[in-house]
Amino acid sequence: MLDRILRRTGHDAPDDAAAKLDAFERFLRLHIAAWSLVSLAFRVDGTIETGTPEIVWRGLATVGLLGTVGAPPRLDRYARPLAAALVCGLVATSFPSTSNHGFYGALLAVALLVLRGGPAPTTAAYLRATVLLVCFGAGLQKALHGTWWRGSFLAWEVFASARFETGIGWMLSDAALSRLFDMPGDAVGAGPYVLSFGPALVASWAVVVGEIALPVVALVDRARRVAAVAMLGLVGGFELVAHEVLFGGLFAALLSLFFPARIVRWWLGAVAALYLVRGAIFVSTGGATW
Repeated sequence: MLDRILRRTGHDAPDDAAAKLDAFERFLRLHIAAWSLVSLAFRVDGTIETGTPEIVWRGLATVGLLGTVGAPPRLDRYARPLAAALVCGLVATSFPSTSNHGFYGALLAVALLVLRGGPAPTTAAYLRATVLLVCFGAGLQKALHGTWWRGSFLAWEVFASARFETGIGWMLSDAALSRLFDMPGDAVGAGPYVLSFGPALVASWAVVVGEIALPVVALVDRARRVAAVAMLGLVGGFELVAHEVLFGGLFAALLSLFFPARIVRWWLGAVAALYLVRGAIFVSTGGATW
């Protein structure tokens, strides 16, 4: 069954699959290093002194991960287990506040450690399957939880977050915005935090339906790449509002694996450039914006 699902995610020529995996593995190490660096920056916030063992460990792990990014290919047999060990260590020491993409990055690093000795097309297919499962699982969770059908999640975020107010507040009428901002803070999840039918509620439904349907569509040969682009648009649209740069970047990087190696390299370079730009903004604003 698993083998059938993996074949459904695409068929790669061995050389093309190997080139894609080489590019993705370098990007994944950069991504994990960026996550470690951002986590480190947010931990040194006046409540944790810079000389504590936790900060020293995070700093050394970040340096080690950055070292694996630039390691020559002949050293991959050492860089691969080192990267996997470092990210697993970071996940363990940041638990229970570890982000979802932190866990996902650790899974991918361990998977590459285990699978890179096998056929490259199988490894690429496995990575593509993980992004479909993550997308489908996220949509199923939203559907079963219920707050996305009522628009409660977006309504609360508009109330609580300036990013969401700016990003989707324009979809709401003045009356709806006034109602949200007049609600007491302890009413989260209650009746007032729902959306009336309109663009914002339709967008909420579209996220749920898209996250469930698009991974299924991606299993159809002729629709696979169209579904991958649609998933990229879905996550890109949401991340433009939420500003979850690292999660969106990792998701986008995995979606690139549905395309040939020449596109993968360009795609991953664009995501890496986005990381550098956002990092520069973070530094220039003194950590006020990421």
